[in-house]
Amino acid sequence: MNGEDLTAVNDDVGGLQAEFPAYLIRQEFVRGRTRYVAQRQGDGLGPHTVITPDIDELRRALLPARAARLAAAAAIELQAE
Repeated sequence: MNGEDLTAVNDDVGGLQAEFPAYLIRQEFVRGRTRYVAQRQGDGLGPHTVITPDIDELRRALLPARAARLAAAAAIELQAE
């Protein structure tokens, strides 16, 4: 992997972290292979931990949790009105 590849991966991981702030997202290298790990920080909706070698699969796995969290927040906001 060259420097440009590493920058792109770091940007992708940083972008995912911004997109899914309820999760701690990191890239790991295990036995010569790259994998991405997302761990939910605290209680909440969605999977606690996702481990995959595919960053796009990680995003797809976390999308339902984000949608559910946004829906719950919107419901709470409506109740407050």
